[in-house]
Amino acid sequence: MKQMYRINENRIIGSANRNVYVNETLHPNRVMKEHDFVYIEEGYWEIYQNDQCYKLYPNDVILLRAGEHHYGLTPCSPNTKTMYLHVNYDEQDHTVMSEGAEGAATHVGLNTVIHCQGSSKVKETFQQIVYTYLSENPYKNEKLSVLFNLLLLELYEHAAVAMDKPNMAERIVEFIHQHPQRFFTAKQLSEEFYLNERTIMKHFKAQYGKSIYVYQLDQKMEAVRLFLLNHPDIKLHEVALNFGFYDEFHLSKTFKKKFNVSPSQYRLQIADQTNE
Repeated sequence: MKQMYRINENRIIGSANRNVYVNETLHPNRVMKEHDFVYIEEGYWEIYQNDQCYKLYPNDVILLRAGEHHYGLTPCSPNTKTMYLHVNYDEQDHTVMSEGAEGAATHVGLNTVIHCQGSSKVKETFQQIVYTYLSENPYKNEKLSVLFNLLLLELYEHAAVAMDKPNMAERIVEFIHQHPQRFFTAKQLSEEFYLNERTIMKHFKAQYGKSIYVYQLDQKMEAVRLFLLNHPDIKLHEVALNFGFYDEFHLSKTFKKKFNVSPSQYRLQIADQTNE
């Protein structure tokens, strides 16, 4: 289900601020006349809208619709930090059941929760709304309306990029290379990038021609080979830890299967070539 928000309309921000929950706290049990947008800066919170539970992590945004029942059953983690804004309900705001029913270009369709990890623009726009609301700017209301419409567009564009599967495959590769000491399963990556496990596997293989596991293995084997070449004195146990293998035996078995020679034999070959 998509929430549709009109973007060519003046909006009224009724309240906007930051909250810090030092102790575990339940989300208020209420039905509001305004939409309630919440940005999780730190911590973890479970918030319900009607009967649906949404689990929120840092840099998640939840869009709680006006007229719906919002509440919590599990308190947030200690020291959870949020930004929020309350904005007026527009009579043309509505929900649709399918992707193809989004209607005119005067609206943007957004999921209830948008994972904004990696999007500085969404957070910055949220911050600008809070700062502007608390300011004494004589044109505050006009500026807030513009900023809210900008926030809707930033959320929409971020969600669209996140659903770009080739782009996502590239982000996964970048993430893998940032953590050479680990092997990632498709399940772990699906949790990291908030995408279906099968979808990740399908589109990764379509772009790179191999599974996520085989890609990691090929990359690690080449990295290990170069490491052995440049660091002939480091013990295999340490090399194994550096590249996410269980131990030196796991590394040796995998290396030999790939290069038809063990790491120790490879080092001897390098030494012999150096002495010639």
